[in-house]
Amino acid sequence: MRFDNNNSNNQMTRYLSPLAIWALSFGCAVGWGSFVMPGTTFLPMAGTLGTVIGVAAGAMLMLVIGYNYGFLIKRYPDSGGTLTYVVRTFGYDHGFISSWFLILVYITIIWANAMKEDQDKSRELGMNGHIPKPLDVDVMSEIISETLRRR
Repeated sequence: MRFDNNNSNNQMTRYLSPLAIWALSFGCAVGWGSFVMPGTTFLPMAGTLGTVIGVAAGAMLMLVIGYNYGFLIKRYPDSGGTLTYVVRTFGYDHGFISSWFLILVYITIIWANAMKEDQDKSRELGMNGHIPKPLDVDVMSEIISETLRRR
């Protein structure tokens, strides 16, 4: 939705269909990790039942988050997403803090989900090492020690 300055009642005009919104939401919420992680991480560690429980728990959390966003969209029909909702509900200080945390989460996800090919290419270009997810303290200590020894 985008803000339409010509609209007299200060409402937002729609330019995405419900199907497009659903597709965008599904793509953002599910992402590539939901297709890769169950087979490479969850199944070997948690088994079939654990994987089903984990995916179901994640789906339930996404439903709660979606319901809350739906409530906020009806209450505050402004563009701006999470920042707008937090500022309108809790004030600018909380909005500032929550927005920075969202940025840091996205940055963390980007480097932590690097594929093997990305790691190899980054090392060729000069990266010192890669600490993979899930975080293993021994691997992290080894990579940090190796990096410090090279200096």
